[in-house]
Amino acid sequence: MIGKMIGTRDKPSMLRTTETFMTLSMSVAALCMTLVQTPASFAAPSASQNQASSATPDYVKHVLEHDRLIAHYRFDDVPTKTEADTDTGNAIDASGHGHDGTYVRNPVSIAGVESLGGDNRAVDLQGDGMIVIDNQAVNQKTMTLAGFFRSTDTTSIDQRIFTTAKKSRYQFSVLIDEGMLHIAIEAAGVPGAGATFDLAKNKWLDGKWHHLIVSRSGNNWNDIAVWVDFEPVTMTKSAWTSKGTLDDQAVIGARSKHPANAFHGALDEVSFFEGPFDQAQVDRMQDALAGSSD
Repeated sequence: MIGKMIGTRDKPSMLRTTETFMTLSMSVAALCMTLVQTPASFAAPSASQNQASSATPDYVKHVLEHDRLIAHYRFDDVPTKTEADTDTGNAIDASGHGHDGTYVRNPVSIAGVESLGGDNRAVDLQGDGMIVIDNQAVNQKTMTLAGFFRSTDTTSIDQRIFTTAKKSRYQFSVLIDEGMLHIAIEAAGVPGAGATFDLAKNKWLDGKWHHLIVSRSGNNWNDIAVWVDFEPVTMTKSAWTSKGTLDDQAVIGARSKHPANAFHGALDEVSFFEGPFDQAQVDRMQDALAGSSD
């Protein structure tokens, strides 16, 4: 049929066959080229979609499918052996946005939140580890941090759960200091705005996993909202003066310039989202966790 379409009807049989074969070869080659070239309008599946399978817990699926997700660290890839003061491997960003972090010093892999499956892993910072992450991904004035924490330490000071890199004269931090949770907008050497929550009084430093959401909608202390175990927590205004110089790198579990200010506890499924959360979004996240436990 291809031979007839190009006008070979009156040519000798051998020539017609040869031309038909050449035409078929060119057609197949053109088809292959078409398949190899991805049209501009084609949208490849995102990495976050690829990483959420039928075996993925509902909570993790909810996070990975969130339209405002910046980065999500599952901590299933903590190195089994590390050496102090060295980069020890990548903390993979499961969102697919490429904001992989780096494990530094001595974090340890431990069993994670039980309701997320028996093979779920978490990272124990032990007061001597941290995860360095992408400044551009998380250094935002309006953002939400969510994840699980576990600790029994009510005495150590300035334990950093998360700290952004400084921007102008300020940085944003989530820390535990002598049993108190501080959410601080820090200024170098000057009292900064912040909010304080008494973790010890509420018995959250009990060695069990608890879920933390810190939502930031601006630069003032009253632009901060906190939920522990999906319940809103009453906050008290406080002044927090950063100890030492401000940091130049966003870090989970410590400070880039002061690694000794590491969290004495464990973290699991840490996520960053664009913009603040409201109660409805918190409720949906809680429902997803309940689904993971079914």
